[in-house]
Amino acid sequence: MFNKGYTLLEVLFVVSTFAMLLLLFPFVRPPASLTSDTRRFMAKLEAAQLDAILNQHSNSITLSTHQLCFNEVCEALPASRTADEGKIEFNAAGNVNHAGTYCFHEGNQCRCIIIQLGSGRMALE
Repeated sequence: MFNKGYTLLEVLFVVSTFAMLLLLFPFVRPPASLTSDTRRFMAKLEAAQLDAILNQHSNSITLSTHQLCFNEVCEALPASRTADEGKIEFNAAGNVNHAGTYCFHEGNQCRCIIIQLGSGRMALE
């Protein structure tokens, strides 16, 4: 007979072990990273830009040291993080009036978003 390969019982044991580990995975999450805060801010910028284009009106986002405000709704940053202060305004065409770099800081780490004048293109640094 052939003695190569795994038995069905061994395969089922391995698959069930992986399944149990995957069930535990959602409950073990690392704390939000500085990059995720920066990406969330970038998503809000894109939403403000799209809203300005679709509704043909100017829109702005205000970033202060410990909070981010868009459409009069403010969201606090985690206590250990700070951000550069500034206001980003999009006109009805979705263009920005002022280029800028906005950074999020935590300890000695720093993540920045660079916004180009005119088109409003954004890059994560």
